[in-house]
Amino acid sequence: MLKTVATELEKEYILSSIAKSTPHKLTIEDHQTLLYLLSMNGLLSVKDFASTYNHLHDKKRIQVIYESMINPLIQKGILEVERTTHKNMFGSYPNEILRFNPHVMEYDRDKIKSLKRYR
Repeated sequence: MLKTVATELEKEYILSSIAKSTPHKLTIEDHQTLLYLLSMNGLLSVKDFASTYNHLHDKKRIQVIYESMINPLIQKGILEVERTTHKNMFGSYPNEILRFNPHVMEYDRDKIKSLKRYR
């Protein structure tokens, strides 16, 4: 139970550092999206994010999720598209592999022990 609490505190620490490092005000939806992305294992693809989101909430089309949740964070410079895949998200728009912009994630990496991706 303590490990779970420590992991959640690390996520909040990273979210706090992002909020302090970006000139943009984060909305509640931005915060929720970032929290889900920090919780994901493996590749941070838009399709995987949409699957996770739809598992926990009322179902939304992937295009709606991308346009309302992911793209605003890309526009704010918090997320970057690392690369695209050969599979499409919607229409002919390729699935994107995302990463956090390292220039916006300025935090003490020694304080992060559970989130291996961010150490």
